[in-house]
Amino acid sequence: MSTKNYILTQKQAIDNFRENDPVANDLFRDLQLQTQEIKETFAKVRAASEHPEIFSALNENMEELNKLNKICKKEYESLMSDKFADFKNRYPTLFDKFINNDMDDNILNHVLDTYTMVEQGQINSRQGRNMGMDFTTQKFGLPKDFFDKNKDFLQ
Repeated sequence: MSTKNYILTQKQAIDNFRENDPVANDLFRDLQLQTQEIKETFAKVRAASEHPEIFSALNENMEELNKLNKICKKEYESLMSDKFADFKNRYPTLFDKFINNDMDDNILNHVLDTYTMVEQGQINSRQGRNMGMDFTTQKFGLPKDFFDKNKDFLQ
């Protein structure tokens, strides 16, 4: 199995497990809700900085939310790490992105396609890097001269 196929198969397995396993699904949903509540509470804390009583109560609430979020995150990551230990060991950064549903599929596919081309000798690493710069420029609407393709990043 190619690197690209392995990674995409693992991503699909992680997505399916997160969606279909009741514990993983509940933990992931709880993490999303907690994160939203933390953001909202943080905004309230900032707004209440001139009102000591409200500020104190909100700050305590924020501390409790953070504690709960850390516990939930640890439990979720432990569950996913146990289930996908081999993938986590081989690709820890991708594992983290996948379990948190924090990966743009278009970017992932572009990177994997480019990696495959380099791996097969169709292009060299500099050409692959330049393709990545072009992709990023186009995807995010950056000025064409945003990246300096002549700069040697690969040292």
